[in-house]
Amino acid sequence: MYFTQIIDVNLTPENTQALTQPSKIFNKMKAIVVGGMTPAESKRAEVMLSVLQRINRAFRACHIENMRRLSINGEHIYIDHEGRDKDFQVGVESFINAHQNEEFKNIRHLELIAESTIKELYFVFDIQVLKTPKPGRPPVTINVLGFLSRFCLDAGESEDALSARVAQHMRRHLKTKTKMNRFVKSHETFFKQTVDKVSEQINSYFPGGISSYDPTRNVTNKNKSKSRGSDFYSHHQSNVLYLDMWMDHVENCTDVSPDVFVSDNGIQYNEVCIADTQNNSQDNSDTGSDNSWVRDVLTSGDSGSGHSSASCSSSASCGSSCGSSCGGGGCGS
Repeated sequence: MYFTQIIDVNLTPENTQALTQPSKIFNKMKAIVVGGMTPAESKRAEVMLSVLQRINRAFRACHIENMRRLSINGEHIYIDHEGRDKDFQVGVESFINAHQNEEFKNIRHLELIAESTIKELYFVFDIQVLKTPKPGRPPVTINVLGFLSRFCLDAGESEDALSARVAQHMRRHLKTKTKMNRFVKSHETFFKQTVDKVSEQINSYFPGGISSYDPTRNVTNKNKSKSRGSDFYSHHQSNVLYLDMWMDHVENCTDVSPDVFVSDNGIQYNEVCIADTQNNSQDNSDTGSDNSWVRDVLTSGDSGSGHSSASCSSSASCGSSCGSSCGGGGCGS
């Protein structure tokens, strides 16, 4: 069992003023990627990097500071295999060193995956910035996932030992329907509170209001081989391994039937993954003929210099296909 919520950020010319000059580490990224671009694509790249920079600043204000992956146009330019803390600058410097002579024709898609353990939940934030989103979809989406950190695989712990630990916890603390439902509800509440705080920070950089939807809890598909073959699973295995065991232990270690557990808690069955990053960019041209929000920002003039605005909407669930407070820093500058 885990929780998921999507934050949508919509950008318009009126609420994205002063987005054409990324600074600090993002400016270093720009210096590398725009070398082979036309002037028009270079300006668009600056805007997209500026958006990602502001999202990152909002995360820093919530002390969400560990980057797991950074991608440009689907190419993973940095992956943290070692679980480093506060590693955004390390990732960008790694990218700069590895791509000094590489030319990008444009930036169609930026992705940053951050992580943070906040109290009893391990959070994953999948941030996607699309130059040309699909019709009806926003240019910025943040897929938030929350896993039960108490069931993360400990260093040196075997899968069998983890399974025994999860089973023991259920027998001792989640045996009855009342206890199980209270456990789920308390974690769901904390998850939603944390996402709301992150959304508020994002809204301070892109003012426009937040609309939240009731969270839905999901349970991953029991097809272990399919789950373990996913890109998400391979990068977060120690944190999500308990999902393979959860429903079996509900059935065998508690007085709650799986069907009752699912119906009581509004659970959906899905395979764990992050948002689909394939075919996210539809415009591969250098002509400026796309109908993207980036073009609108660049044609809206230079008036104003404050935060830009966006409408943020959130929808939540506990697992998906693919704190009473924020944690502490950010994924960079």
